[in-house]
Parts: sequence; C-alpha cells; structure tokens
Amino acid sequence: MSAINIPVSTPPVQPKTRSERVALKSSPQGLFSRVFGDMKRNNAGTFFLFICCTAIAVGVIVRAWDPPFEFRANNVIDRAIVCNTAFSMPSPEGKRLAADRARANAMHIFANDQSITVQIRESLWNKIAEFANANSYDELDAAGKDAWNMFLRPGGKGDIPPDVDPKAAFQTFRTFFKDDITLDLLNKRLRQAFTPFELHGTLQALKFGAAQGNQEQILVYQKGKMPDSAVPFKVSEVLIRDGSRIKEALQRELNNPVLVEQLFNWIYPKWNDETLTEDQSATADAQKKAENSVGEVRAEYVPGQILVEDDEVLNPPRIFLLKAEYKAFLAKRLKSDQVLRFHSVILIIITLFTVSWGFVQRMERRRPKTVRAFAGFAFGIVLTVAVAEFFRGFPLTGAEWEILPLLLFTMTVSIIYSWELAVIYSVLLSIILAFTSSGGGDNLLILLLGTSVTTAIQLG
Repeated sequence: MSAINIPVSTPPVQPKTRSERVALKSSPQGLFSRVFGDMKRNNAGTFFLFICCTAIAVGVIVRAWDPPFEFRANNVIDRAIVCNTAFSMPSPEGKRLAADRARANAMHIFANDQSITVQIRESLWNKIAEFANANSYDELDAAGKDAWNMFLRPGGKGDIPPDVDPKAAFQTFRTFFKDDITLDLLNKRLRQAFTPFELHGTLQALKFGAAQGNQEQILVYQKGKMPDSAVPFKVSEVLIRDGSRIKEALQRELNNPVLVEQLFNWIYPKWNDETLTEDQSATADAQKKAENSVGEVRAEYVPGQILVEDDEVLNPPRIFLLKAEYKAFLAKRLKSDQVLRFHSVILIIITLFTVSWGFVQRMERRRPKTVRAFAGFAFGIVLTVAVAEFFRGFPLTGAEWEILPLLLFTMTVSIIYSWELAVIYSVLLSIILAFTSSGGGDNLLILLLGTSVTTAIQLG
C-alpha cells in the first residue's frame, strides 16, 4: 500500500506595519552611535573641536577670568562713584608738593670770608694794646680820645652817657691790664670768643623767605675751599641782630661786665659788614638734588570715599584713578572666583558658537564646508577679537576702536561667503566685544551691531 503525502498548509504572511518596515531598514546601531556617525561623515566633530578651541582662545584674549573695566574716557557719569576697595596710587600732585617742600627745606650754601672777622679782632687788640701802653688819658691825642670814646657809646652809637667820665673810665680800663701777662691772656680769650664767628660767619638777615629755603640752618664753607666742604650752622648763630650773641661770647670768656660792655660798644658798629656771601650756583644744585631725592608719593583711598562726582566727565586723571581701584579689586579676587568665571564665560561662548553654527548648517549653503575653510574662519574670529583687545589698550582716547576689526571681519566674510553669514557672526562678535569691553555695554553693543550689520547688508 503506497504512502499518501498530505500537504501541510502554511499560515498566510501578515502584512507588516510601517514602523516594522522602518525598523527593518534602520541600522541596528543605537542613537548615540548614529549621531556620532553623522558627525564623522560631516566633519561635525572636527568643527566642534575648532569651536571649543576658538571659544577658549577668545576667553583668554578678553581675560574672561576677570570682570571688564567699566569705564572709558569722556563717559559722563550719571551717579557718584564711591570707592569699594582700599587702594593707593602714585600722586603727581603729592609728589610736586613734596618736591616743593624738599626745595623749601634745602639749606642755602654760603661762603665765609674769615678775614673780615679776623680784621675786626686784630683792630680791637691793637686799640687795647695802644690804650694799655698809655700812662693816662691826657697822653692820648685827639684821634686816640675819639677812638676811646667809641668804647663808651652804648652800642657804638649816639653820645656818651652824661654820668660817664671818659677820663675816669680810661683809668679804670687800664687797671684791667697790669702787665704783659694779662694782655696776652686777654688776646687769647678774645681769640676764643671770636672763633665761632670766624667759623660760621655772620649775616645781618636772611634774604630769602620760608618758601625759598630752610629758615633754621644754612651750610657754610670757608672762602677759597669747595662747596662740598660746607657744614651746617644754625641761622640763629650767624645772625648779628642786636649783637647779643657777641656780647654773650665776650662775657663767657672775660667774665667782666664793665669790660665786656666797653669792648662790645667798639665791636658792634664794625660788624655791619657781612662775612657770608651766598653761593647761588651751589644752592641751586642743592635744591635740585633735594627735589630729585623725593621718591614716589602715593595717595591713599578708603572704602566710602567718593572717587568721581555725579555728572562728571571722565578725564584721563579720573580714568587712572578708577583703573587703580580696579586693579586693587582684581588683586584681591580669589583664584576659585577667577576659575569659575572663566569656565562660565567659555561655556557661554561655546554655546553661542555651536547654536549659530548649527543654524548656519541648516540654513546657509554658502559657508565654510571643509576643515581648512572652517579653520580659517575660526582664525578670523580670534584675530578680530585680538585686534579689538589691542585697541582697548588705549582707553584714554574714548573712541570705540573695536569697530575697526569688526568691520574688516564683516566685509571679508560678506565678500568670501555671504552677507547672511556675515550678519550672524557680526552679531555674535558684537555681543562678545560689547560685554567684555572697558566701558562697553548697551551703547557699544548698539553701535557695533548697527554698523556691522549695515555694512554686511550693503556689501551683499
């Protein structure tokens, strides 16, 4: 009996849904694998790496770890600026005042002619010797009696007092010199009394005021020597005035009031001739040296002190003042604050660049498509920011020099690629330059945006 083959029925094939068909055609790779695959095929990974490097370079150029300086020259301040950080800065005005004080305190230099004082002393000694050798007042001739009368006039001026008898006074005077030993002793003591005046010289009065030189001391050198040998003396020692210092010196050595008074009456009129002559050249050199010796003078500022008044225009001195406080503020910032701010700014710049480039990839066909072209484009961005930062090194001009490199970048991109691409990145660079600039902000942003966008559209 032959075997009978019974056919086995196959269930009908059900039609696949759309999602099932898409799944069969789809790659078995995961989502991230597909994304990175697309990036590899389109060089997106390389472009993103360039974006990160560009953002870091821009952050380093604009010193993103520090907040920008907020002011520039010719800005009008609508509120008073108060010091927040204690600081000091060089004070040209303070140095000028200190130099004036040093000049006013410099000692004037005088040359002393000792021969005048020595001549007075020798003339006095000759007269004393002449009177000591005379036996009586009657032996004196008319000239001798006139010479003796000079010893009796108070201060060497006027008439002899009525109660003074010249003849009796002469006899008393002679009793002071009984022998040669007494005369020799007098000569020695006269030399000792005159020695200080021979050393420091004499002046009737200072011929300069307090603003022109030291009023307490002067420098004196002996005539015939160099000014370098000058030594200081008190002004009170060299001024003759009423001659009290001469009388004190005589009294200290002779200890005889009557004799001292008679000698002083003869000496004082002879001392009208000053022995000191100012050395103008040496004094000028000393004053110049005193001025040059003044070092840096710094002005101290404390928190709460007003630095700039309300509605004041920022001139260069005010900019220097605010810049000094800004540097003091930066010096006190913690490293952690700097690192945090730098990373925050870099992250913002990377985000702006990435979003803008993603938009360009989808909407603009005239763009840098190769790695080399994109590298050149990124270099142009970095160069624009670098040149703008260089121009910011001249804050005292008050001009918005950042606009020059931005316009050059905008025109270059408009010509090589498209005005749309130039508009996108001129907006991006305007934001970066405005808010990282000294004295930037809304006004600078509006200026940069308006000028660069208008330029791009006109070129397009």
